Amino acid sequence: MSDPHIIDAGPAINFLATKNQRILIAAINGSFQVPEAVRDEVMRKAAEKPHLAPAAQEWRKIEKNWIELLPATRTPNLDRIALALTRNPLPSVPSRAKDLGETYVVVHAFEQALAGNKVFVIIDDQGGKALTFRARKLLATQRRVRPHVGSIGLITTEIILADNPTHRVSQTSRACGASTHSCRTSPADSLLSARPTC
Repeated sequence: MSDPHIIDAGPAINFLATKNQRILIAAINGSFQVPEAVRDEVMRKAAEKPHLAPAAQEWRKIEKNWIELLPATRTPNLDRIALALTRNPLPSVPSRAKDLGETYVVVHAFEQALAGNKVFVIIDDQGGKALTFRARKLLATQRRVRPHVGSIGLITTEIILADNPTHRVSQTSRACGASTHSCRTSPADSLLSARPTC
């Protein structure tokens, strides 16, 4: 069984909206986990923007065999982790709170790492990356007194595409993560054919 991989909305949309989920599945060697908040964001974006509509269609094709949905149920443990990482409890779902999906991704990853697992998060957004680095520092502190504590690795769309020989990554292309509001330079454009996801 491969290590757990938890994906945020931006990378999920990058692969699903372009029908390239096979690249994602091959890269992580199996299924991936998705918090309900991320699922809701993917579906909302797909409904709002016609060029993202395939994301919802492709989701339905793979959800049975390749997606493990993480429930949005708030627990005392998840709230404690969220407070430690963000100084705020987890927002309720459904919600359009900023950075909701990536917060759930990192909080779930942290909980699994505390149980001794090596977990990977798939996040493109800079805020999500910063939260991941914060979680890793806190885990390192925990590991001093609890040696069994696991770890969190960070994977991006760029890393997945760079490792895939059938896709050339353009370092000067423009695309948008699903959880951001402004376009940024991104290698995900090799998937999106110069069409921003925002």
